[in-house]
Amino acid sequence: MSTALVVGVSGALAGSSFAKDASSGQADPTGAKAAGHSCQHLLQGWTELTLNYNSTGTPVPPGNEVGDAVIYNDAVFDQNDKQVGHAVGYVSIQRKDPADGHLISYYHATEDLPDGQFNETGTVDRTATWQGVPAVFRIEGTTGAYAGKHGYLTWRLLQVPVTINTRASLDLWLCD
Repeated sequence: MSTALVVGVSGALAGSSFAKDASSGQADPTGAKAAGHSCQHLLQGWTELTLNYNSTGTPVPPGNEVGDAVIYNDAVFDQNDKQVGHAVGYVSIQRKDPADGHLISYYHATEDLPDGQFNETGTVDRTATWQGVPAVFRIEGTTGAYAGKHGYLTWRLLQVPVTINTRASLDLWLCD
């Protein structure tokens, strides 16, 4: 979700079909709609920008070797480019895929937005995300409008290669 943690498509969701959400016409990367769940598409067109991070392991760019870990702080912007929240997260590089050499990372973050908070988690292909492939994370609402709700967040780099000022797009899906 941040340039410090650049992650990739969730292994559990990789290859899933993208069903269309009837209310917005947007692709549902979770496949939940196809599985009979009702999903609502929120936060379309929002972005996230890394403000700072601390890392262990390789210093530049952080998180490029197995065992590296990064804690980061991001600003969240709405579709009008107004800062409306922030995210704090953690990523650790778990392994290198022997088949293609891609780095696989574990990710956990908390998004704090005006209408509540939710946690994001996932094990994702970091290398694919650096190549522009969207990441898909499971979310669990903790407070406010998100309390007790579940869904998915897609995160996609808006600029490749990655720099400290790179933004990522956010799309949030809440499902019943």
